[in-house]
Amino acid sequence: MIDTNDSVDEVKREGVQMSSSPNGETGNLGLRVVYSVEGDFDEVGLIYGLKLGNDPITEDDMVQDRAEGNKYINLYPGTEAGHLDVNMNTSTTASYYSRTMIIATNKVKAYYTSEYLVRAYAKRGDTIIYSDVMSYTIENVAASVYNGGLMSTYAGHKAIYDQILNKLGGYDEVDYKWSQNLVNN
Repeated sequence: MIDTNDSVDEVKREGVQMSSSPNGETGNLGLRVVYSVEGDFDEVGLIYGLKLGNDPITEDDMVQDRAEGNKYINLYPGTEAGHLDVNMNTSTTASYYSRTMIIATNKVKAYYTSEYLVRAYAKRGDTIIYSDVMSYTIENVAASVYNGGLMSTYAGHKAIYDQILNKLGGYDEVDYKWSQNLVNN
C-alpha cells in the first residue's frame, strides 16, 4: 500500500544543509538532507534520484518498488548515526534524521548542475508513507547557502565558493556575514 496523500503529517522532508566537515572530514563538502517522522515505523530513510539520460526519471518514479533495478534511483535506509537528537522544526514528538552525501570536487560542470530528486519514506509492515519530492542541483543549494551566509564557519563559506561556485563561473565572491555570530546583551 502506498499512501502519498496523508504523508505530510507523518513523514516530512525538512530541508537541506551544507557542511564543510561531513563525517568529521575537514576539507570536504557535504550536502545533508534532514527529514522527520511522526510515529513508530519499521524502517525510515531517503530515496535519491538523478535525472539523466534520454528517458529521465520523474517524481512518480521516486517510490521503493521502482528503485530496484533503476540505476538512477537509490534507497538509503536511515541509521542510528543519522538519527538527530535535536529538534529541527516545530514538532516536539517527531524523530529527526539526516543523510549526508559527500560532494565530489574537481568534477565536470554537469555534476554540479544535474537535477537530483529526494524524498523521505517510512515503512510500517506493508504500508509505505512518503514525503513530498524535492528537486535540487548542487549548484542551486551551494549558491543559496553561500549568498545567504548560512555556513556556520568562514572556512565552509570559502570552500563553497572555491570548490563549486568559482569553478562554475558567473558568481561573485561575497563577504562572510561575521555579524551572525555576535551576541549583544
